Amino acid sequence: MHGMILGGFLLYSLFLAGPLFDRFEATSGISILHDISLPGETDNIMCGLTRHTIDTATIQLDGWAFIEGHGSENKETFIVLKSHNRVYVFDTVDRRRSDIARQFDRPDLIRSGFMAVIPSRKIRSGEYSVGLYITGDDMEALEFTDWVLSKSAGEVRLAL
Repeated sequence: MHGMILGGFLLYSLFLAGPLFDRFEATSGISILHDISLPGETDNIMCGLTRHTIDTATIQLDGWAFIEGHGSENKETFIVLKSHNRVYVFDTVDRRRSDIARQFDRPDLIRSGFMAVIPSRKIRSGEYSVGLYITGDDMEALEFTDWVLSKSAGEVRLAL
């Protein structure tokens, strides 16, 4: 009897606890991990990572991005973390960036900003290239930046 209880608990812990509690974690502003099939790298994204904050539980990334020759309306931006054997795709929240619209003299870039708050527990230890994936209006683009995210022994670092 004790073996069945222990076995049931182990099965619950391994297969059900994460997905079950992930639903409760859907807090406003926390990025959700997506299972998305990515295109090949297109190298046509203009972007900048303007700020990052790392604490014990989260990695917050703020920046701007748009596909060259296109505006920032009706699009979704995702943060992509890619290692040799893993790929993570996290959604972002759109931010208004009037400074970017002014810098490029393009009012259609006002919504080019993004913010992601990534739960660090969702990422396994390793070294990841940081990229951006933008999709919308029958177009998609993927580009990796010079930024590298490293996670080891609970410590997370982001560097050029």
